[in-house]
Amino acid sequence: MKILIIGASSFIGFRLFKFFKENILYEVVGTYFQNKKDDSFLKCDVTNKEDIKNILEVVQPDVILWVAGSKNLKECEASLEFAKQINTVPLQNCISYLEKIQSKSHLIFFSTDYIFDGWKGNFKDIDIPNPQTNYGLSNYLSEQIIHSSDIKNSIIRTSAVMGRGGTFFDWLLLALETEKTIEMFDDIYFSPTPIKFLIENIVNIIDQSLYGVFNICGSERLTRYEFASIVKTISTKFKANLVQSVGVNTMQVFQKDLSMVQSKIVLNNQTLFEYLKEEVLHD
Repeated sequence: MKILIIGASSFIGFRLFKFFKENILYEVVGTYFQNKKDDSFLKCDVTNKEDIKNILEVVQPDVILWVAGSKNLKECEASLEFAKQINTVPLQNCISYLEKIQSKSHLIFFSTDYIFDGWKGNFKDIDIPNPQTNYGLSNYLSEQIIHSSDIKNSIIRTSAVMGRGGTFFDWLLLALETEKTIEMFDDIYFSPTPIKFLIENIVNIIDQSLYGVFNICGSERLTRYEFASIVKTISTKFKANLVQSVGVNTMQVFQKDLSMVQSKIVLNNQTLFEYLKEEVLHD
């Protein structure tokens, strides 16, 4: 089975690429734009329609994992047009070409918990999105384009993917090795998703040819403070004498509760703690 990862230099994309590269059951091709993390990567500017067309023509994948786009909230909130041009239009161009050639490829799009409004939490995959940010809206528009297409597809809504190589997770591990107090929010809820757990479920979706909208997220609804406190217990090398809870006083940037409920197809092979322990103790 040939798998094409659009955006393979991203945190999620590169971990997926490494998994498939090490598995003889799959042939994997990855694309990059600026950061070529593997010598085999093919360059692709997703904002260039011809680049997307050429990559698809050359690779002819059975499965397309779309992990491209910008997750930079600051840039997206500064301009809805920017968010759409980087997160929505490229996917639309990809789908248009796949429909034109009547492709049998299985498109798997990585969406986000930000498609929800963040008020009630525990969002299910059947809940109606109501994005409150440009980033969330650009992803929801992408979902709508996929829904209206004729191609085989899966939409993966995931939340705060955690693991080595992730910006927040790497920062947290480094901070916990110091003796400084770490302040973490205790009134903002989310569903932290271990990267290995996410990969296991993506593989299941591919192997079982599962189509639809799926919440692939961690099973626990936690605050950032609770999450950091759990990670702190994993290793004796963590020296932080206190993980301090602090509240958020504004709702202009943060959404109070973006926690999600896992879809029924989700596999839980380990507990959250066990997944995190593997990441923390990994050399």
